[in-house]
Amino acid sequence: CLPFMLALKLPFFIHYRTHVTLKNARVCIDSTTPVRLFMVKFGNRGSEGIVENKYNNIIINGGSLIFKGNAAFGIGSSIRVEGEMIVGESFSSNRNTFISCTHKISFGKKVLMGWNVSVRDSDGHTLMYDGCKHSTIAPVSIGANVWICAETHILKGTIVGDNSVVGYASLLSKGSDENNVLWAGHPAKIVKQNITWDSSAWDVE
Repeated sequence: CLPFMLALKLPFFIHYRTHVTLKNARVCIDSTTPVRLFMVKFGNRGSEGIVENKYNNIIINGGSLIFKGNAAFGIGSSIRVEGEMIVGESFSSNRNTFISCTHKISFGKKVLMGWNVSVRDSDGHTLMYDGCKHSTIAPVSIGANVWICAETHILKGTIVGDNSVVGYASLLSKGSDENNVLWAGHPAKIVKQNITWDSSAWDVE
């Protein structure tokens, strides 16, 4: 997937229990990003004590996966890309991450995701209302410096602003580009404003 001279730098580390399927796939590192050894890790250990999926999966079918810096995906994770998925610098997800990108999913710089987090921009099936098809696809946009806590589900059309937190086991189906807010609930809503959190302890090496 990479130009030969770039591939020689071995920027990707892929865990041996990973199934990889690439069909007309585009996997690239942003041209403004310095490339270094194992800057993107797929199958990183993650938190101990969390039951993990047995295998990791990377499935890219006619889609684009773009990295803008170092990133780490926890063991047991599954990524399916048919559209465009953009991963910002210092991205880190825990075990059993599931991301399904049919149209577009973007993560800003310094996004931290807990275990068993699911992100998808499509319902996966076509719905009919009064005999007419209705769109079941809408882009997902996660801002910079965002903490998404464990067991959270993020659905199509979700927007999360910068410097925000999504509480444990939340379900987001809309969102707002408002910054420095705490989302929580099922479905989630803004429960606190003007918050801050320190992501420095979670920098991806």
